[in-house]
Amino acid sequence: MRPRLNVRYGLCLTAMLLAIGASVFPDGSDAQGDPDNLRVMSYNIKHGQGNDDCADPTAVEGEVPEVQCAVDLERTAEVIRAQDPDIVAIQEVDRFWARSGSVDQPDELGTMLNMETCYAANLDHGPDDHGADDHQYGTLILSRFPILSCENTFLPTPDGWEQRGLLEARIDADGFGEIAVLNTHLQAGREGAEEEAIRQRTEQAEAVAEQVSGIDDVPVILMGDFNAQPDDPELASLFDTESGLQDAWEVGGDGTDGFTVPVEETADPESRIDYIFVSSDVTVNSAEVVINEGTRITSDHYPLIADLSPTGAGTPEATPEAPIFATPVT
Repeated sequence: MRPRLNVRYGLCLTAMLLAIGASVFPDGSDAQGDPDNLRVMSYNIKHGQGNDDCADPTAVEGEVPEVQCAVDLERTAEVIRAQDPDIVAIQEVDRFWARSGSVDQPDELGTMLNMETCYAANLDHGPDDHGADDHQYGTLILSRFPILSCENTFLPTPDGWEQRGLLEARIDADGFGEIAVLNTHLQAGREGAEEEAIRQRTEQAEAVAEQVSGIDDVPVILMGDFNAQPDDPELASLFDTESGLQDAWEVGGDGTDGFTVPVEETADPESRIDYIFVSSDVTVNSAEVVINEGTRITSDHYPLIADLSPTGAGTPEATPEAPIFATPVT
C-alpha cells in the first residue's frame, strides 16, 4: 500500500477579502460564474513569476538568491479573480521561498481571493540556498465553499527527482454536497533523461487512477498539470474507460485543441498538458482555455476552466466541519 500522508503544512482557513472586482486586463474580461454551475479552474502559476522582459539577479553559489524579477502574486490572483471560479487547483506554489519574496503564497492567495485553502508541501526544506528559513513548494486548492478535509499522498518518485504528490480536499459545494477535489503535478522532463520521466509519469498516473477508483462515495474532480498530451501512453490509465473519469475538454470544450502551453505574447500554444477530469456523476457544461492579454504575461501555462453541474439530483448536503490544520499520519 502506498503511504498516505496528511498535509504537514496544510492550511484550511477562511481568509479576509482584500480585493474585489472584475478583470482589469485590456480585453475587458469580466467572467462571472453561472450560479447554477460549479466553476473550477486548473492553473500552473510558476510561483507567481510572469513573462515580463526583465533580467533575474545572478545567483551566487552558497548565498540565498534575491527575489526573481516578474514575480507578481497579485497579478496571478487577478487572473483567477477575473474568471470567478468556485474552486481552483494550483500547481507550483511556494511557501517562504526566497525567489518569490519569502512569503506564504497559499495564505496570500487565500487572503486576496477570500477563499479557503488546502496546501500540500511536496518539497519541504530547511534553510538552504533556496531560502534563509524553512520553506516549502507544492500544490494548492482554493475554495469559496467549506473545506472539510485536506490530505496529500506522495506519488512514486525516485531519489534525485522532484517529489510529486496528489492533494485531495473534501469540499461541501453548493448544488453537490460533499465532493472530492484532487490536484496533481506529474513529473517534468529532464534533458537526457526523458525516458525516465515518461516512466515516472506512467507510474504516477497509475497511482492517481488507483486512488480515484477508491473514491466511490462522492463526485470526483481531478485537475492538474500532467506534463503529457492526451495521446501519450503515460496517461492511458486516466483515459481508460475503466477509470470512470471523463476528460472535461473532450466533453465540453469548444472544438479546438485545448492547448495550454507554451505561453507567448505573440504566438498561440501548441500542446495540451493541463486537464480537468470528472467522474461520471458530474456533467460538464463547458470548458475553456483562458487566453487574453493578462494570461499571456502571468505564467508559463494558460488557465483551464470548466463549468460543472451534478448529474441527476438528490446529492445529500455534507455536514461542515471546523477548519483544521492537517497533521501527519503514522
